[in-house]
Amino acid sequence: MLYDGVRGDIISQYVRFCHIFNEQVKIYGRTRKAVDETIRICQREAVLEEFRSVKRSTKETDA
Repeated sequence: MLYDGVRGDIISQYVRFCHIFNEQVKIYGRTRKAVDETIRICQREAVLEEFRSVKRSTKETDA
């Protein structure tokens, strides 16, 4: 693997995001539902929370 597996590092979080997404695609196919469920699960598990908060603040300042 190309990451050290330290819980909470950005690479580990991205890998977790990919695993979650792949699981949801197996269930729902490549649909909006799969994306929505991936986001919901990531929010619940705080996966990529720092990235998502930066994206939210960027959108707020663009408005």
